[in-house]
Amino acid sequence: MDRRRGRKRWWKKATAHREALVSKPWNALMRAELVFALAQIDVASVPVTGPADLHAMADCSVTYDRVELARGNRAPIAIMVADEIFKRGSAVQS
Repeated sequence: MDRRRGRKRWWKKATAHREALVSKPWNALMRAELVFALAQIDVASVPVTGPADLHAMADCSVTYDRVELARGNRAPIAIMVADEIFKRGSAVQS
């Protein structure tokens, strides 16, 4: 019985120590990733009025959609570029 209580106490101390070390940086990372993801969505929602806009969005997609995030990057800019290319009928279908 003493051994279980000792293990339980050790796990509680280890968990408290880990929380003290990890929680602040992890929360800061999650906030930064949320801001980044919202900025990606803002770029993706810009209306495309011509080929120059589409080209700029494609450039942004190459740069920003490759960023690895802890929660996963769904590449919203690339999705909008592909959708716009498909709408314009310039997609190559094989």
